[in-house]
Amino acid sequence: MSRLEKTIKGKNKNKKYKVIMKIVFIMLLIIICAMGILVVDVSAKNLLGEEIKIQKQIREINIYIEESLQNMRKMANNIVMKFNK
Repeated sequence: MSRLEKTIKGKNKNKKYKVIMKIVFIMLLIIICAMGILVVDVSAKNLLGEEIKIQKQIREINIYIEESLQNMRKMANNIVMKFNK
């Protein structure tokens, strides 16, 4: 393998890594924002005097996290399939 081929192969690996890391970063930001919105919602309900059942909130968080993980898996699989072609 020539130097040029090695250089091109290395650059392609770096591009793949950067794309995957960007996607992971965006998904983490979405999860953090969702958690922040949930905390603000709970605080607002406390101020309004509504009862908050923490179990319900925990279930909602779990459902959201599961959906987010499924979406991340689908996106990661699509990316891997595109790069393997």
